Amino acid sequence: MQTREWTTDAVSAADRFGYWRRAVCEGVVGAETENPRPGPFQARMAASRAAGFGFATFAASGHAVVRTPAMARRDGEAPFLLNLQLRGESRYGEGAGALAVREGEIALVNSGRPFRVVFPDEVSRVIAILPRPLLRARVPWCGDIGALKIDGALSAAEPLRAYLGAAGRNLGSLDARTAGAFLENLANLLALALAPAGESRRRARFDALCAHVRRAIADPGLAPRRAAAETGVSLRTLHRLFAEAGTSFGRFLLDARLDACRRGLDDPAQAGRAISDIAFACGFNELSHFSRAFKARFGVSPRQYRAARRSPGEA
Repeated sequence: MQTREWTTDAVSAADRFGYWRRAVCEGVVGAETENPRPGPFQARMAASRAAGFGFATFAASGHAVVRTPAMARRDGEAPFLLNLQLRGESRYGEGAGALAVREGEIALVNSGRPFRVVFPDEVSRVIAILPRPLLRARVPWCGDIGALKIDGALSAAEPLRAYLGAAGRNLGSLDARTAGAFLENLANLLALALAPAGESRRRARFDALCAHVRRAIADPGLAPRRAAAETGVSLRTLHRLFAEAGTSFGRFLLDARLDACRRGLDDPAQAGRAISDIAFACGFNELSHFSRAFKARFGVSPRQYRAARRSPGEA
């Protein structure tokens, strides 16, 4: 692997920030550099790159790096950047939602999306440049990532720190084979570290599906394909999510409608409303089917259920 080095000591003070922008683009990823701290700007970088992957280390005065939407769009297979913070702080985003990465912490950044990272003061980092296909093969949903911090309490966090630290210390002696092995191991460890996030993502998708079904129960035409389209998942994913929860779309929809009907029968404000009206309002379009399903679920017919609620002392 070819190792290149850049230092702002090699150029005049007036040219340093422009020189540094070119170094970031050539050593890591295409980006703009902004807002250098007042005073002399100093920075240095070393990067070992091969086709589509590599490692870099840098130390710099405070400034900001911006990956614009146009830059992200131009790079169809934009890499992921795995960053170990050696010194200082990095802030992704702004305001209350900003992600702060401090000394010893690791962040994963998707350069296929725009981002802005601010280094308020002097900063030093190691960066692994991970090919997108390498991570995608292990974390199929990685395209949904913007910037995230790896939980330091995870068992995979310490090996990740060790691998990144070793890569940074041995940058000049890494050949392509060794660097490739490092990256494979980093990708495997990342897959372990991101597994909880993947589970949270699946949970969030399933919760969104369930909420959509509950909101749409009044529509007798509600079907899996339409629910999938309206919640932004594939039909296959919809069925898989319900299967992982031990149910099916049809079973969940039926239960949601029955629960809504039961609440209607419990509601004193609907005491004068016909049972059939309540059933139709909850998406049933056939009364005999509704009555059978209600009795199978609650052990009594809808009429018996309502009568028992009106006369609590009766059997």
